[in-house]
Amino acid sequence: MKKLWHMLSILLCSWTVSGQDIDFSYIQLWDVQKENIVPIPIDQTITVLIFTGTDCPYDKRYKSRITALKQQYGDQADFILINAHTPHQNKDNATQTKTQAAKYNMPYFLDLNQEAMKLFQIEKSPEVAIIWYQNGKHSLVYHGAIDDSPQSSSDVHTHYVQDVLNNLIKGRPSPHEFNRAAGCRIR
Repeated sequence: MKKLWHMLSILLCSWTVSGQDIDFSYIQLWDVQKENIVPIPIDQTITVLIFTGTDCPYDKRYKSRITALKQQYGDQADFILINAHTPHQNKDNATQTKTQAAKYNMPYFLDLNQEAMKLFQIEKSPEVAIIWYQNGKHSLVYHGAIDDSPQSSSDVHTHYVQDVLNNLIKGRPSPHEFNRAAGCRIR
């Protein structure tokens, strides 16, 4: 009997991952590589949206950590970079954005109207939103910092994004819902 209850609780956890249901069908992003407007391209059950920029020193400090996350979890989750620092986009920033996009092995988009930034409650760069698709609905299960050390990867004690991804892959609820990101404020 005890085993039955244990199995049922595991099954229920796998069916319900906490988070708020979201509709992002109206959001259109500029695809930096293809140079056209597209909806957010979500193909897997787990999607990691990483909001980044071209001028923020924190983004530069996180580049290797973002790349490592993509390498470790890229088969189990979509990774998408979104630059929301774009209200005054001009030819110089577009060139910088294309250059930055070429350095990452993942799709790169501009959030021209900052609609994605607002929907996913993003305030800083870099900051992450993790979306979980289950039972026909998308849920925002985490948003915030990548880890607890914006200065140096060697000082990280808690890997927020890794913790969330590890749990979601196993069908468990996210252990974190929000952790304040340290970085450049998106205006």
